[in-house]
Amino acid sequence: MESQQVTRAGLWWRLLESCVVIGGVLLLGGGALRAVAIFSVFEPFTTELRAEVSAAERLQSYRIAVEGTPYVWAGGVLFFLGVMGSALLRWRHLRVYGWLFMGLTLAVLACAAELWLTFAYDIPLVRLFATGTPAVEQVERYVLERVRHGGVVGTLAALAEWTILLFFVWRPLERHSCGQSTS
Repeated sequence: MESQQVTRAGLWWRLLESCVVIGGVLLLGGGALRAVAIFSVFEPFTTELRAEVSAAERLQSYRIAVEGTPYVWAGGVLFFLGVMGSALLRWRHLRVYGWLFMGLTLAVLACAAELWLTFAYDIPLVRLFATGTPAVEQVERYVLERVRHGGVVGTLAALAEWTILLFFVWRPLERHSCGQSTS
């Protein structure tokens, strides 16, 4: 009976780890797609729009970014549920799993940042495109506001998410005692 519970806990652990990895790929990959689409309309390292890019091309870039947003949201939910579930599953052993404690701490900070960015900037932008083809000026107002006011927060959240993902893969700060398994 005890070995069956150990196997069940190991199965949950692998499932939650898979959620973190798959969710992280969707979250960070979708975020990179959105960043490339959005920043292709700006002069490098500025928030000035490129003069040679027409309004129709800019609108298409914004549309590509907005269409990637649901994948980012789905990946974020999967990622953060996996991190929180992993922490709950190993809650009593966080001293042994130092990487999990650090990942949980970063996840709390990154989740707060992602929620703020989602509700303050992403949802209004998605709603704008959901109602039809918006005016470029209206979309650019939201995009510029997000880039100027939320850019640093989004970058720090992405760095925290990359670190969490690497913690789950590499598992630093994990203490091993003699005969103890890591799975």
